[in-house]
Amino acid sequence: MRTALCVFTLLPVALFTLSTPDAAVAGKYRQTIKNVSGSSANDLHLEFRKANVTKVKLTTLAGVMASATKNIAAPGARNVTFPSGGGWRVVARSKARIDFDSTGNPSIISKDSYFTSDGTKLKNKSGKSLSVKTKPEDIAYVPSTREALAFFFNDGPDPVTYTSIQLWKNNDPLNYNIDDYLTPTGDLVTGLPSSITLQPTEQYTLSFGIIDDSSRYLLVKAIVEDEEDPCLTDPTWEWGCSDYEIAAARFVPEPGSLATLAFALAGLTGLAVRRRRA
Repeated sequence: MRTALCVFTLLPVALFTLSTPDAAVAGKYRQTIKNVSGSSANDLHLEFRKANVTKVKLTTLAGVMASATKNIAAPGARNVTFPSGGGWRVVARSKARIDFDSTGNPSIISKDSYFTSDGTKLKNKSGKSLSVKTKPEDIAYVPSTREALAFFFNDGPDPVTYTSIQLWKNNDPLNYNIDDYLTPTGDLVTGLPSSITLQPTEQYTLSFGIIDDSSRYLLVKAIVEDEEDPCLTDPTWEWGCSDYEIAAARFVPEPGSLATLAFALAGLTGLAVRRRRA
């Protein structure tokens, strides 16, 4: 059973985007970053691990509140900069939300990303200026059962606990844009655990159930708690509490494409069998 889950993690997500409408090719994702430099920042240099991110949105949570969106138009580019000219600021120990569109297998924010202040790179004693708790969830579709799955990961060095877990299906496609995709308009999946704790490299799977409507998208949202948030330890902190929000949204394949998906999956499974025999 463990092997089957690993296969579905990799294969359906790769095949998933081949059959979706042009407007829905990119999955939408949220990661949260934290300023750990010890100083306020007004420049952000984001780098992604893959060159498949097309649009990025920054929303600050403490400091000078602002929201800005950038397109990544250059082929092969993996980075984007939000300069100080935008009038925003992220104070020390506070967080910012990063929403982005990513085609194919999703990209994630690289740990080579960093904050600066008026062009000067910020860093703490460990040489870091920002932290990213874990990568966002992802969604895959299993053609043989018509079931959609949400995957939760821990790619960090320490245990992480997911709370406020929500899976929504049948969401209105009019909301499928970088500003509105996190506003659920569909059906909330019930019977989910209240929390999930994952050890490093561990993953966990939850089911959306059987999905028949390819015209509406799936959404998974959760919070990874920040036990070192200054609102818990600093009585002078004035910006409120904020955890690491993460999210993912995707469409399912259109019904007419399921035969193609099943054929491709069967071919890859056969290849794996032949390799084992060899």
